[in-house]
Amino acid sequence: MCLVLIDNWLEDAASGRANIAPEKIPWGAIKTLIKQTVYGGKIDNGHDQALLDSFVNSLFKPNAYDVKFALVSASAATGEEDSKGQALLIPDETKLEKVLDWVNKLPDQQPPTWLGLPSNAEKVLMALKGKQMLSKLRKVTMASEEEDPVSDESGKSSQQSKSQVQQPAWMRTVRKSVDEWLAVLPATIHAGLKTSLQSKDKDPLYRFFERENAIGVHLLKTVRNDLLGLQDLIEGKAKQTNHSRALVDWILKGMIPPHWKKHKSPAAMSLDSWVHDLNSRLAQLSRVSETPIEKLGELSVWIGGLFGPEAFVTATMQAVAQREKWSLEELKLSVIIGDDADGFDLTGLRIEGGQYAKGAGLALSSDMSTKLEKVTLVWKRKDSSKSTSDVKSGKGSKDTPVHLGVPVYLNSDRKEVLFVAEMSVKNNIVAQSVVQQGVALLAAIERDKISGASYQYIIQMERIHLATNSQHFQWAHLAHSIPFTATTAIESISKSSPTTPTTAKRRLMRDFKKLSTDPPEGVSGAPCPDNVLLWNAVIFGPEETPFEDGTFKLILTFDESYPTKPPHVKFVSKMFHPNVYANGDLCLDILQNRWSPTYDTAAILTSIQSLLHDPNPNSPANTEAARLFTEDRKAYNRRVRETVEESWAE
Repeated sequence: MCLVLIDNWLEDAASGRANIAPEKIPWGAIKTLIKQTVYGGKIDNGHDQALLDSFVNSLFKPNAYDVKFALVSASAATGEEDSKGQALLIPDETKLEKVLDWVNKLPDQQPPTWLGLPSNAEKVLMALKGKQMLSKLRKVTMASEEEDPVSDESGKSSQQSKSQVQQPAWMRTVRKSVDEWLAVLPATIHAGLKTSLQSKDKDPLYRFFERENAIGVHLLKTVRNDLLGLQDLIEGKAKQTNHSRALVDWILKGMIPPHWKKHKSPAAMSLDSWVHDLNSRLAQLSRVSETPIEKLGELSVWIGGLFGPEAFVTATMQAVAQREKWSLEELKLSVIIGDDADGFDLTGLRIEGGQYAKGAGLALSSDMSTKLEKVTLVWKRKDSSKSTSDVKSGKGSKDTPVHLGVPVYLNSDRKEVLFVAEMSVKNNIVAQSVVQQGVALLAAIERDKISGASYQYIIQMERIHLATNSQHFQWAHLAHSIPFTATTAIESISKSSPTTPTTAKRRLMRDFKKLSTDPPEGVSGAPCPDNVLLWNAVIFGPEETPFEDGTFKLILTFDESYPTKPPHVKFVSKMFHPNVYANGDLCLDILQNRWSPTYDTAAILTSIQSLLHDPNPNSPANTEAARLFTEDRKAYNRRVRETVEESWAE
């Protein structure tokens, strides 16, 4: 039917002539027909519609009849006009049979650049598929995983071991996950924000963060009560209920229980990643709860870590309108990147498919994502004299910069658009490539510990190999931990200690087996070949913190009382942190009064990494670090970055 319509339009435009000039063809009507009908239906997302418009507008135009018109330009892969890529030209034929013959001779394996995608798109796609496969494999493994029980020679330990053997596999699997998550999540967070003499009910930011805090407190209570209930169930202190059966089923499948879903998260996110993500969100709420009401607008907010990010954008708008005595209709949003501005600072934003440099603007990138260092939301009064049409369409010449409205999505699912960031682009050629490659900003920090383990493991081993080379400790085992498996560790220890391993040593062997086969993201550790009671470990600085990119070494010293008593943990690398003493000792509650024999080495290292992300200045081991963290965050960050740089040279 559409082809009949186009034929009728062409006949009307030709007015009975056998030929028609390309400029006379009703391109506008044809493009509208393709965009709204041929494609198959209405597109709800305006940015997806812009993507379709870009392809249609670049193909259906009078230039399509030029002999040298390229279906795929040489600049498709890079977005630069002088690219040396190979263009795909339409054959100089007038008969349909000849054109179809040319189409049939096109290669079956076509490069992704023909679709406007970057040249490494296939590798990125395979990496994403690999992550999904590993995530699904993890769910299958969790359902069937069964660890070998460790028996003891002594009578008391033998009875304990016997009870472990009698536990079904699902109990051991659930218990391991529950213990790890309880160690990661805080016991409580402040139920309420700091108030002042100012009327809090009239402050939009206060009302927003008060709602966020209430959601966080309620969700933490729900999650911890469920996990503690499962602990009681496994220990025989409680009976099974329909609720506990459902929880066990969700945990074994690695899926998020529906009543925990109080905020939007990627559909493919695993339960373990969700728990660690929740811990990061609660850490931000704890920081907010310690901030006076009059300084809420000065906070750097991880917008992707809010339970209601859209409401935060609205609250900032209301706060500016209230302060400046403007109406909401007069305001427009401006996003400042890389420069200081009087607005609301955001953290955690990343660009997918692109990169941004001050002065150069937005450009394409072969990396999956790049970090934006500084982003500020600024609400300004609308200027009716200035047209913003070029922001939406990317209009402009090849020699002049243009502006594009780049969508800021909540997460990688790209379902929720939080706002649109106006970004400068070099010229209209780059602008078209940016649109066609779907460049966008993401607000949520997604750390899938399980599905991304293989990639992260390679990066970790590479960094350890470069950074850990101490003449006093066997750091090389961390760098080469692929051949140094749990089996070789046991063999090495057996050779050095021919007597029967003690309970502590057997437990540490099991800890190392788990740490080798299922390494948490950002940590690694291994026992010395001749002494399983002495461990060398490395913790990588968490992303979106001043410790990011740091490679920090630790030593863990166990004794025969483990796991009844915790090990002594000490940083070998220089640290500047409120909860780390000058000699490297840690002030961490799970290594002191909150220790539990259920914690293993992986849980210890993960908790220390969380401490880097969320310091506790109220119980300082380093008073200077605690003071700077509370009073002068910029100076604190600068001191931390110095230790990060020193960690590279150790």
